Amino acid sequence: MDIKSNSEDILMELNKSVKALHFYPEGHPNLDGTVERLYSILTDVLSVKDNIEWSVDKTGFREKNKPIAQTKNWTASLAKEFFIRHIKKITLTRDITMDSLKTFLSIFKQEPGNLLQKGGVGKQLSEQGVPGIALEDVLYGEFQKLTEDIRDMAGKEEEAGEGKGKAEEGKEGLEEAEEGGKGEEKSTTGIKDESGEAGQESETRDKTYLLETESLDSILQNLDELKETEKTLYELLKDLEEERDSDNYFRLANEIRDKINQSEDEKKLDDILNTLEVFLIHSTSEGNKPKVIAAIAHDNLKELLTRDTTIYLISRLCQRQEAKRHAIQKILLRTGEKGINLLLDAFPDAKETHARRHLYNTLLLFGEAVREEVERRIDDERWFIVRQMVALLGEIGNPKSIKALKKAFIKPEPRVKQEVIKSLGRIPSKESSAILFRILKNSDISLVLNAITSLGILRDQSAIEFLGEIALQRDTFSENIDLRKEAIKALGLIGDEKAIPIFTELLTKKVWFGKRGNEEIRAQTVISLGRIGGETAYKTIENIAKTASGIVHHACEKTLKEIKQ
Repeated sequence: MDIKSNSEDILMELNKSVKALHFYPEGHPNLDGTVERLYSILTDVLSVKDNIEWSVDKTGFREKNKPIAQTKNWTASLAKEFFIRHIKKITLTRDITMDSLKTFLSIFKQEPGNLLQKGGVGKQLSEQGVPGIALEDVLYGEFQKLTEDIRDMAGKEEEAGEGKGKAEEGKEGLEEAEEGGKGEEKSTTGIKDESGEAGQESETRDKTYLLETESLDSILQNLDELKETEKTLYELLKDLEEERDSDNYFRLANEIRDKINQSEDEKKLDDILNTLEVFLIHSTSEGNKPKVIAAIAHDNLKELLTRDTTIYLISRLCQRQEAKRHAIQKILLRTGEKGINLLLDAFPDAKETHARRHLYNTLLLFGEAVREEVERRIDDERWFIVRQMVALLGEIGNPKSIKALKKAFIKPEPRVKQEVIKSLGRIPSKESSAILFRILKNSDISLVLNAITSLGILRDQSAIEFLGEIALQRDTFSENIDLRKEAIKALGLIGDEKAIPIFTELLTKKVWFGKRGNEEIRAQTVISLGRIGGETAYKTIENIAKTASGIVHHACEKTLKEIKQ
């Protein structure tokens, strides 16, 4: 399935629904019809996906770091509706109901200021117990007020008169950075990550776009919760934020690291996390620091990211409730191969579903960088680890992984085989289709059903003939009805007009036995024909509607209405 096009379709219907909310009164047929169309396309997409997750900024929406409908005029308008309500991420799951969708849409009829006074959109939906929709929002006013308070405090402090000279070692390191020297870790043109790739501004934005909505103000807000004994570290980090001179920044960074090393063991790691957040932002364009300071911040970030620190960050990442999860993910992206291996090593000990999900989602942020290590772990003897690795390879979607997937399919565990079939459906290639075609001849019906679905998701036109043969099979007491219905759905997903003759035959042929099952087949055929669309499909459905009854007639009416719109 084309994720981008599905999300675009959903957002387009969502935009129509938001506009209709402002135009029609509650209960108006046009408003209800618009919301029903939105719910219909949502449930269709969620029938083949576990969830839909978008990040939002004032210019548009992104899914898996890719912009959605970026060139469409309505996108920015809809994004603005989210942005002014401080919604930065939305997740839709299969638990969504029509009532929860209507409750979510109702927030767009409320003034943004009123929403914030009530604690924000996320809090309001949470209190109402809305299933299937999760939001993350930011109360920017609170952050702004905190920043003003911090700056007032800064103006009252006396300037320290010590430490104006450079440490000789620090001076040499900075001179290398300023002159574009070739030291192992200093860089004036970009920041290197652990894997050796240049951390140019555009690359950083692309890799972590979903996670870059946190501001430094929110970090400072968290820091004011430190105990009184940690106040000095707080002040040093605040000074670091305001510093623009590279010599002074270098001195402050060294002083901060010394302060952390003097901390008691039980609070040292928390101190490191707070400091890592600040260094991370200063090392990117978000920190708005000179290149030399960005390089110093990057070097300090790497120095603090030891193996023990990384393990601590992963343990925090896996907690059910973790306020700093996004910041931790951004930091872990800087650990490169070391972090990838530690994240993968954490899977066997992650007993709870939410912990495995956070590990999985973080590994996906690394993208192609995790592929080879994941492929090596296909040989693991534990089936549940192999299943996770197979799912990751499917999400990454590189055809080079097919060899590893074939190896995993040989394993006896049925759940691993099912996951391999799903992953093949995410990797468009001739080899993926060829493997799925072979699985269609398998004696295990559950594997065949999944292979049919994956062929539909791949939208491979060469599968039309194979799927057509399955769809047209004659049933003996309806024993093949599930296979036939799945094949018809897959043909609709492929969306090619070559399937229309197959659909026409299914709709017009007479049956003497199993009429109830045949009606289900015909109803599914009408829906799939509507997915293909076009004049021929419309006329075919229109003719069937004249004589059809029951579920077939209902499917015709609904599909004709959707095609018109």
